[in-house]
Amino acid sequence: RNFAHPAWLFAAARYTHMAARPCQLAAALSFIAVIADTAAKSLPPFPWTFNATLSRSYDFGGESRSYHALVPRHGLLVGAIFYFHGATLDAGTMAYLSRDFTAEALRRGYALVYPEGVPDPASSQRCRERTWNGGTCCGHAVTVEPRPDDVSYTLGVRADLLRRVPHLRGRPLFLTGISNGGSMVFRVGCEASEAFRAMAAVVGSLEMRNATDCGCDCADGGDGYTYCAWDERRPGCRRDDWLNSGRELIYSCPMRRSKPPLLMFNGRLDELTNISGVVELPTNRSNATAYYENYSPIGYVWKHFARAYGCSGDARLSFSNGTAGNSTQCFSFGGCASNVTYCLSDAGGGACASPVLIWSIFRPRPSNRPPLVRHDAAARVRQGGHGVGGQEPDSSDEPDVCAEHVERAHDGAGARLFRPRGSGGKPRSAFGRPTGTRLGKKGTTTREEE
Repeated sequence: RNFAHPAWLFAAARYTHMAARPCQLAAALSFIAVIADTAAKSLPPFPWTFNATLSRSYDFGGESRSYHALVPRHGLLVGAIFYFHGATLDAGTMAYLSRDFTAEALRRGYALVYPEGVPDPASSQRCRERTWNGGTCCGHAVTVEPRPDDVSYTLGVRADLLRRVPHLRGRPLFLTGISNGGSMVFRVGCEASEAFRAMAAVVGSLEMRNATDCGCDCADGGDGYTYCAWDERRPGCRRDDWLNSGRELIYSCPMRRSKPPLLMFNGRLDELTNISGVVELPTNRSNATAYYENYSPIGYVWKHFARAYGCSGDARLSFSNGTAGNSTQCFSFGGCASNVTYCLSDAGGGACASPVLIWSIFRPRPSNRPPLVRHDAAARVRQGGHGVGGQEPDSSDEPDVCAEHVERAHDGAGARLFRPRGSGGKPRSAFGRPTGTRLGKKGTTTREEE
């Protein structure tokens, strides 16, 4: 459930946008071939710069909690990006499947930090089907009691990283994640926004309120869960009611200390993080491993953050790529404490535009930051933990990436990958790409445009 499979596409395309098309046989077969080829291989452990285990105070369920990091081996170190994996995956899987994004981040001088979710003790998979306590999702992280405090864990990773890589002190730290990991971006942003410079949530959901009574038109999904549409007519479930009500809070989202730039990606055809809202109830409610999910309509989330950031007026188009029915569009609110932008793709998990757009906010500010220092990985990573100093981790320490799960993704229709082409002298959007960009026959871009 809630597999973060748009990530498979990161491995297949370099800085491309994904868009839905009528189910084209060639596109569908190409996509399936990528998944099948990857799933069939027994992949080696990911070559982290170092693996780190936090102190025992962060242990959960009798197990220590750890994270993994990649640090540029040479050149400028300008900051770090924290990347939360999706539900049922692990850090190694996420890093491998998004390796083009990873390579670009390292080229730009960013360290990458991959936290690890809570493992399912009953799992026999290599990745141990790890999940995050995003609020109402997912898996073992929301069925076990007490639930893991993944926000404190994230802050523990941050503190440990700065101790091991002192060159990162005073430099910007960014936050991103996909699916269940995208929901963690929202939760960490709500509860500890001052710890990060900017945030980008990919097909995530804001799960701060319990709204299991907002479902209607329910149907048995045949997988142990009943899926319901969100009833916006029901009192307490309307947008203003949801924003203002005393409905049970799973966590609060004051964001009083800091309001970092926020970028949100969703797909119109996404069946899992449905932009119209969804309530998912277990068919067998006596099942101790079942959980109750509810995702409000995505418009509620946009409105919540627009209000939290003090934005004025409606969001306006700030980025557009593709053609009608086959596009990605972004909208930015005005008058905010900092940038609040949401993007929608015609694809299911069409947030795969994020490798391009994410760099618009994941960049150091030109002032009020320490000077950049050139260094080598071995010199900037303090000794401690294992695999430190640019060495590849011992295969016995790091499990093989989890490639067993090849099931339904966030993509609700056949999809193809394409590369946008610039449009000459057209005005450039807030993201630095020409507005109104359309596709060429070959769909190519120059390196500068990428």
